[in-house]
Amino acid sequence: DSALGIRSYVEEGTIIGNYVMMGPECMIFTRNHRFERTDLPMCKQGETEVKPVIIKDDVWLGARVTILPGARIGHGCVIGAGAVVSGEIPPMSVAVGNPARVVKKRKE
Repeated sequence: DSALGIRSYVEEGTIIGNYVMMGPECMIFTRNHRFERTDLPMCKQGETEVKPVIIKDDVWLGARVTILPGARIGHGCVIGAGAVVSGEIPPMSVAVGNPARVVKKRKE
């Protein structure tokens, strides 16, 4: 009973719980480009290992939310449109912004 928003992008290693609503154009990344070496163009350095993204049950991702490698979103969260999630969002939280920060808690 979860749904991906139109034109959304989800990489391998993403775990999506039950009853997750995703707005349009959400992006979920589980790896990144390597850029450590300066003697080699970044486009030739390959990608990092997969860092799984976990989205628990009953989560609402607004339009154009971006979730970065290794992020965790607890159950019952609301992530505001355009937010960029790079870490952990505790359960029952409302988070907005770039980087996403908790602005209030939902009543359990």
